[in-house]
Amino acid sequence: MERPELQKMLDFIRTDDVLIISSLECLGRNSNDIKNILTTIQQKGANVDILDLPSFKGVSDPNHRKLLTNLVVELMSYVVQSEREKIRQRQREGIKLAKQKGVYIGKQQEYSAHAADPQKRAIYHAVMRALKEKDSILSIIKRYGIARSTVYRIKA
Repeated sequence: MERPELQKMLDFIRTDDVLIISSLECLGRNSNDIKNILTTIQQKGANVDILDLPSFKGVSDPNHRKLLTNLVVELMSYVVQSEREKIRQRQREGIKLAKQKGVYIGKQQEYSAHAADPQKRAIYHAVMRALKEKDSILSIIKRYGIARSTVYRIKA
């Protein structure tokens, strides 16, 4: 739910609008998020057309159509969440194997003594000097134009 473009869309959508999305995964990564987003859209009086799901437009009774759509969405949102969890599990297993082989080194620190970018390496050393000289965090942030969290990461 913390996606700026999603929030803009949810703020903009009005009664009788139809939101067309290619796939249920576009709404969220787990079934609770998907259900919350769909509920928000429905509460605003809008409809959702998910292109890779059956539309049930041939069902004449609107209550019947809504029931069938809700069942399919519920089932598919579970499948989306399940697939995402499987992908993450395989990723964790792959990283574990790569670490055992000594191949995986993880994300490199952007500001470090061994940074690939010479400018960021220089900023790292300058921040280290400033910290040793007991300069304030705020003055370091302003001087080098880096985030507070970056200064604390360097300090640690």
